[in-house]
Amino acid sequence: MTNPDASSAQPTLERQVAMLQEQLRQLTAAKASAEQKLQAQLHEVMVAKDTAEQTFQTLAESVRASHHKLLAKPPRFSGDDQAEVEDWLFAILQYIQDMPTSPAGKIRVAASFFDGSAALWWRSLNQEYPTPEVFPCRTWETFSAHVRENFKATDSVRNARDELAALQQTTTVRDYIKEFRRVTIQIHGISHDEKLDRFVRGLKAEVRKVVITGNVKTLEEHMELAARQDNNLQWSRRLQHQQYPRYAPRPPAPQPAMARPAPGAAGPMPMDVDAMHLAPITDEEREHLRRIRGCFRCRKPGHTQYYCPQGNGPQQ
Repeated sequence: MTNPDASSAQPTLERQVAMLQEQLRQLTAAKASAEQKLQAQLHEVMVAKDTAEQTFQTLAESVRASHHKLLAKPPRFSGDDQAEVEDWLFAILQYIQDMPTSPAGKIRVAASFFDGSAALWWRSLNQEYPTPEVFPCRTWETFSAHVRENFKATDSVRNARDELAALQQTTTVRDYIKEFRRVTIQIHGISHDEKLDRFVRGLKAEVRKVVITGNVKTLEEHMELAARQDNNLQWSRRLQHQQYPRYAPRPPAPQPAMARPAPGAAGPMPMDVDAMHLAPITDEEREHLRRIRGCFRCRKPGHTQYYCPQGNGPQQ
Protein backbone atom coordinates (compact mmCIF):
# COMPACT_ATOMS: atom_id res chain seq x y z
CA MET A 1 0.00 0.00 0.00
CA THR A 2 1.07 3.53 -0.68
CA ASN A 3 1.78 5.76 2.28
CA PRO A 4 -0.61 8.69 2.06
CA ASP A 5 1.85 10.99 3.83
CA ALA A 6 4.61 10.29 1.31
CA SER A 7 2.23 10.85 -1.56
CA SER A 8 1.17 14.22 -0.19
CA ALA A 9 4.82 15.34 0.44
CA GLN A 10 6.07 14.50 -3.05
CA PRO A 11 4.63 17.58 -4.82
CA THR A 12 6.12 19.80 -2.15
CA LEU A 13 9.57 18.28 -2.67
CA GLU A 14 9.23 18.60 -6.42
CA ARG A 15 8.40 22.30 -6.07
CA GLN A 16 11.38 22.85 -3.78
CA VAL A 17 13.71 21.05 -6.20
CA ALA A 18 12.37 23.15 -9.05
CA MET A 19 12.92 26.33 -7.02
CA LEU A 20 16.50 25.26 -6.23
CA GLN A 21 17.16 24.49 -9.86
CA GLU A 22 15.80 27.90 -10.86
CA GLN A 23 18.03 29.62 -8.27
CA LEU A 24 21.04 27.65 -9.54
CA ARG A 25 20.25 28.70 -13.10
CA GLN A 26 19.98 32.34 -12.04
CA LEU A 27 23.27 32.17 -10.13
CA THR A 28 24.97 30.56 -13.13
CA ALA A 29 23.62 33.28 -15.40
CA ALA A 30 24.73 35.98 -12.94
CA LYS A 31 28.17 34.42 -12.72
CA ALA A 32 28.49 34.35 -16.51
CA SER A 33 27.35 37.98 -16.71
CA ALA A 34 29.81 39.01 -14.01
CA GLU A 35 32.61 37.17 -15.81
CA GLN A 36 31.74 38.93 -19.06
CA LYS A 37 31.73 42.33 -17.33
CA LEU A 38 35.05 41.52 -15.64
CA GLN A 39 36.59 40.49 -18.94
CA ALA A 40 35.31 43.68 -20.54
CA GLN A 41 36.73 45.80 -17.72
CA LEU A 42 40.04 43.94 -17.89
CA HIS A 43 40.19 44.56 -21.62
CA GLU A 44 39.53 48.26 -21.07
CA VAL A 45 42.32 48.37 -18.48
CA MET A 46 44.75 46.67 -20.85
CA VAL A 47 43.80 49.05 -23.66
CA ALA A 48 44.27 52.03 -21.35
CA LYS A 49 47.64 50.66 -20.26
CA ASP A 50 48.81 50.23 -23.86
CA THR A 51 47.59 53.71 -24.70
CA ALA A 52 49.41 55.19 -21.70
CA GLU A 53 52.63 53.37 -22.61
CA GLN A 54 52.42 54.57 -26.20
CA THR A 55 51.74 58.13 -25.02
CA PHE A 56 54.67 57.99 -22.62
CA GLN A 57 56.94 56.59 -25.33
CA THR A 58 55.84 59.33 -27.72
CA LEU A 59 56.45 62.02 -25.11
CA ALA A 60 59.86 60.55 -24.24
CA GLU A 61 60.87 60.49 -27.90
CA SER A 62 59.61 64.04 -28.28
CA VAL A 63 61.65 65.18 -25.27
CA ARG A 64 64.76 63.41 -26.56
CA ALA A 65 64.24 64.91 -30.01
CA SER A 66 63.81 68.39 -28.53
CA HIS A 67 66.90 67.93 -26.39
CA HIS A 68 68.83 66.69 -29.39
CA LYS A 69 67.83 69.76 -31.41
CA LEU A 70 69.26 71.98 -28.68
CA LEU A 71 72.66 70.31 -28.95
CA ALA A 72 75.19 71.99 -31.19
CA LYS A 73 76.20 69.89 -34.16
CA PRO A 74 79.73 68.51 -33.94
CA PRO A 75 82.32 69.64 -36.49
CA ARG A 76 83.11 67.72 -39.64
CA PHE A 77 85.99 65.25 -39.40
CA SER A 78 88.43 64.70 -42.23
CA GLY A 79 91.19 62.88 -40.35
CA ASP A 80 93.91 65.25 -41.55
CA ASP A 81 94.62 66.74 -38.11
CA GLN A 82 95.66 63.92 -35.80
CA ALA A 83 95.38 66.16 -32.73
CA GLU A 84 91.61 66.54 -33.24
CA VAL A 85 90.69 62.84 -33.05
CA GLU A 86 89.85 62.74 -29.33
CA ASP A 87 88.04 66.08 -29.43
CA TRP A 88 85.87 64.98 -32.34
CA LEU A 89 85.06 61.60 -30.78
CA PHE A 90 83.93 63.31 -27.58
CA ALA A 91 81.79 65.84 -29.47
CA ILE A 92 80.11 63.24 -31.68
CA LEU A 93 79.38 60.98 -28.70
CA GLN A 94 77.57 63.82 -26.91
CA TYR A 95 75.55 64.35 -30.07
CA ILE A 96 74.40 60.77 -30.76
CA GLN A 97 74.12 59.13 -27.33
CA ASP A 98 70.53 60.33 -26.65
CA MET A 99 69.22 59.69 -30.14
CA PRO A 100 66.10 57.45 -30.20
CA THR A 101 67.67 54.93 -32.56
CA SER A 102 69.64 51.70 -32.51
CA PRO A 103 73.41 51.57 -31.86
CA ALA A 104 74.00 50.88 -35.55
CA GLY A 105 71.86 53.90 -36.43
CA LYS A 106 73.93 56.10 -34.11
CA ILE A 107 77.11 54.92 -35.82
CA ARG A 108 75.65 55.82 -39.23
CA VAL A 109 74.81 59.31 -37.93
CA ALA A 110 78.37 59.70 -36.62
CA ALA A 111 79.81 58.58 -39.95
CA SER A 112 77.73 61.19 -41.78
CA PHE A 113 80.09 63.83 -40.34
CA PHE A 114 83.10 62.34 -42.18
CA ASP A 115 84.86 64.35 -44.84
CA GLY A 116 87.90 63.86 -47.03
CA SER A 117 90.15 61.00 -45.97
CA ALA A 118 87.74 59.87 -43.26
CA ALA A 119 84.83 59.62 -45.68
CA LEU A 120 87.01 57.67 -48.13
CA TRP A 121 88.04 55.28 -45.36
CA TRP A 122 84.42 54.73 -44.30
CA ARG A 123 83.33 54.05 -47.88
CA SER A 124 86.07 51.47 -48.40
CA LEU A 125 85.18 49.84 -45.09
CA ASN A 126 81.54 49.44 -46.18
CA GLN A 127 82.66 47.96 -49.49
CA GLU A 128 84.93 45.47 -47.77
CA TYR A 129 82.23 44.41 -45.27
CA PRO A 130 78.90 44.80 -47.13
CA THR A 131 76.72 42.81 -44.67
CA PRO A 132 75.82 44.04 -41.17
CA GLU A 133 76.74 40.69 -39.62
CA VAL A 134 80.44 41.04 -40.46
CA PHE A 135 80.72 44.83 -40.35
CA PRO A 136 83.39 45.68 -37.70
CA CYS A 137 81.92 49.03 -36.51
CA ARG A 138 78.53 48.08 -35.09
CA THR A 139 78.99 49.59 -31.60
CA TRP A 140 80.49 52.81 -30.29
CA GLU A 141 83.43 50.96 -28.76
CA THR A 142 84.47 49.32 -32.03
CA PHE A 143 83.75 52.48 -34.04
CA SER A 144 85.89 54.76 -31.81
CA ALA A 145 88.68 52.16 -31.69
CA HIS A 146 88.84 51.99 -35.51
CA VAL A 147 88.83 55.80 -35.79
CA ARG A 148 91.75 56.06 -33.37
CA GLU A 149 93.63 53.28 -35.11
CA ASN A 150 93.32 54.84 -38.56
CA PHE A 151 93.61 58.58 -37.86
CA LYS A 152 95.55 59.02 -34.64
CA ALA A 153 99.34 59.14 -34.77
CA THR A 154 100.99 55.97 -33.56
CA ASP A 155 103.34 57.88 -31.28
CA SER A 156 100.77 60.38 -30.01
CA VAL A 157 100.15 58.42 -26.82
CA ARG A 158 103.86 58.08 -26.14
CA ASN A 159 104.39 61.80 -26.73
CA ALA A 160 101.50 62.61 -24.41
CA ARG A 161 102.93 60.34 -21.72
CA ASP A 162 106.34 62.02 -22.04
CA GLU A 163 104.67 65.40 -21.73
CA LEU A 164 102.72 64.21 -18.69
CA ALA A 165 105.87 62.89 -17.02
CA ALA A 166 107.56 66.29 -17.42
CA LEU A 167 104.52 68.37 -16.45
CA GLN A 168 105.07 70.52 -13.34
CA GLN A 169 103.15 73.31 -11.67
CA THR A 170 104.93 76.58 -12.43
CA THR A 171 102.15 79.16 -11.93
CA THR A 172 98.76 78.65 -10.30
CA VAL A 173 97.06 75.33 -9.62
CA ARG A 174 94.19 76.31 -11.93
CA ASP A 175 96.59 76.67 -14.86
CA TYR A 176 98.26 73.39 -13.91
CA ILE A 177 94.91 71.57 -13.81
CA LYS A 178 93.98 72.95 -17.24
CA GLU A 179 97.24 71.74 -18.75
CA PHE A 180 97.00 68.39 -16.93
CA ARG A 181 93.55 67.72 -18.39
CA ARG A 182 94.69 68.71 -21.87
CA VAL A 183 97.50 66.15 -21.75
CA THR A 184 95.67 63.26 -20.05
CA ILE A 185 92.73 63.42 -22.42
CA GLN A 186 95.11 62.41 -25.21
CA ILE A 187 96.10 59.20 -23.36
CA HIS A 188 93.22 56.85 -24.06
CA GLY A 189 92.80 54.21 -21.38
CA ILE A 190 94.89 55.87 -18.68
CA SER A 191 93.77 54.65 -15.25
CA HIS A 192 92.44 56.81 -12.45
CA ASP A 193 95.28 55.80 -10.11
CA GLU A 194 97.93 56.80 -12.65
CA LYS A 195 96.32 60.19 -13.26
CA LEU A 196 96.07 60.76 -9.52
CA ASP A 197 99.74 59.89 -8.96
CA ARG A 198 100.93 62.09 -11.82
CA PHE A 199 98.81 65.02 -10.69
CA VAL A 200 100.12 64.99 -7.11
CA ARG A 201 103.76 64.59 -8.21
CA GLY A 202 103.56 67.67 -10.43
CA LEU A 203 102.32 70.02 -7.71
CA LYS A 204 104.54 72.50 -5.93
CA ALA A 205 105.96 71.18 -2.64
CA GLU A 206 103.96 73.59 -0.48
CA VAL A 207 100.72 72.50 -2.15
CA ARG A 208 101.61 68.81 -2.49
CA LYS A 209 102.24 68.48 1.25
CA VAL A 210 98.68 69.56 2.07
CA VAL A 211 97.11 67.44 -0.67
CA ILE A 212 98.92 64.26 0.42
CA THR A 213 97.78 64.64 4.02
CA GLY A 214 94.21 65.55 3.04
CA ASN A 215 91.40 63.05 3.47
CA VAL A 216 90.42 62.89 -0.21
CA LYS A 217 90.23 59.97 -2.63
CA THR A 218 89.13 60.96 -6.14
CA LEU A 219 91.08 63.01 -8.66
CA GLU A 220 88.50 65.80 -8.64
CA GLU A 221 88.71 66.04 -4.86
CA HIS A 222 92.52 66.28 -5.07
CA MET A 223 92.22 69.03 -7.67
CA GLU A 224 89.74 70.97 -5.57
CA LEU A 225 91.91 70.68 -2.44
CA ALA A 226 95.05 71.75 -4.34
CA ALA A 227 93.29 74.77 -5.83
CA ARG A 228 91.95 75.79 -2.41
CA GLN A 229 95.40 75.49 -0.83
CA ASP A 230 96.96 77.50 -3.67
CA ASN A 231 94.38 80.26 -3.17
CA ASN A 232 95.15 80.32 0.56
CA LEU A 233 98.87 80.66 -0.12
CA GLN A 234 98.32 83.47 -2.59
CA TRP A 235 96.09 85.31 -0.13
CA SER A 236 98.65 84.89 2.64
CA ARG A 237 101.42 86.33 0.46
CA ARG A 238 99.24 89.24 -0.59
CA LEU A 239 98.34 90.01 3.01
CA GLN A 240 101.98 89.82 4.12
CA HIS A 241 103.01 92.17 1.35
CA GLN A 242 100.38 94.67 2.45
CA GLN A 243 101.62 94.58 6.05
CA TYR A 244 105.31 94.72 5.20
CA PRO A 245 105.69 96.48 1.85
CA ARG A 246 109.01 96.29 0.12
CA TYR A 247 110.30 99.56 -1.25
CA ALA A 248 112.29 99.35 -4.41
CA PRO A 249 115.73 100.94 -4.11
CA ARG A 250 115.88 104.37 -5.70
CA PRO A 251 118.88 105.49 -7.75
CA PRO A 252 120.93 108.28 -6.20
CA ALA A 253 119.73 111.71 -7.21
CA PRO A 254 122.12 114.08 -8.91
CA GLN A 255 123.72 116.55 -6.52
CA PRO A 256 122.65 120.18 -6.90
CA ALA A 257 125.36 122.59 -7.95
CA MET A 258 126.97 124.57 -5.14
CA ALA A 259 127.00 128.34 -5.34
CA ARG A 260 130.46 129.80 -5.96
CA PRO A 261 131.50 133.27 -4.70
CA ALA A 262 131.90 135.94 -7.32
CA PRO A 263 135.48 136.86 -8.26
CA GLY A 264 136.88 139.43 -5.85
CA ALA A 265 134.05 139.01 -3.39
CA ALA A 266 134.71 138.30 0.24
CA GLY A 267 134.08 134.75 1.21
CA PRO A 268 135.68 131.41 1.90
CA MET A 269 138.07 129.76 -0.45
CA PRO A 270 136.55 127.19 -2.82
CA MET A 271 138.18 124.21 -1.11
CA ASP A 272 137.21 125.30 2.39
CA VAL A 273 134.19 122.96 2.56
CA ASP A 274 133.42 123.46 6.27
CA ALA A 275 133.15 127.18 5.87
CA MET A 276 131.36 127.06 2.58
CA HIS A 277 127.60 127.76 2.37
CA LEU A 278 125.23 126.55 -0.35
CA ALA A 279 122.91 128.80 -2.22
CA PRO A 280 119.45 129.21 -0.66
CA ILE A 281 117.35 126.08 -1.22
CA THR A 282 114.52 126.41 -3.72
CA ASP A 283 111.09 124.85 -3.52
CA GLU A 284 111.95 122.39 -6.28
CA GLU A 285 115.12 121.32 -4.49
CA ARG A 286 113.27 120.97 -1.22
CA GLU A 287 110.63 118.74 -2.80
CA HIS A 288 113.32 116.66 -4.49
CA LEU A 289 115.23 116.19 -1.23
CA ARG A 290 112.04 115.23 0.54
CA ARG A 291 111.35 112.51 -2.03
CA ILE A 292 114.84 111.01 -1.74
CA ARG A 293 114.95 111.56 2.03
CA GLY A 294 117.98 113.76 1.66
CA CYS A 295 119.54 116.43 3.87
CA PHE A 296 118.34 120.02 3.56
CA ARG A 297 121.79 121.31 4.70
CA CYS A 298 124.36 119.47 2.56
CA ARG A 299 121.73 118.26 0.07
CA LYS A 300 123.06 114.68 0.10
CA PRO A 301 120.97 111.48 0.52
CA GLY A 302 121.40 109.06 3.38
CA HIS A 303 120.67 111.30 6.40
CA THR A 304 118.52 114.18 7.54
CA GLN A 305 119.55 117.70 8.37
CA TYR A 306 119.63 116.98 12.11
CA TYR A 307 122.29 114.32 11.56
CA CYS A 308 124.27 116.24 8.96
CA PRO A 309 128.08 116.02 9.53
CA GLN A 310 128.38 119.72 8.58
CA GLY A 311 126.31 120.86 11.53
CA ASN A 312 122.91 120.51 13.22
CA GLY A 313 119.77 122.48 12.66
CA PRO A 314 117.72 123.11 9.57
CA GLN A 315 118.96 124.93 6.53
CA GLN A 316 116.90 128.02 5.88
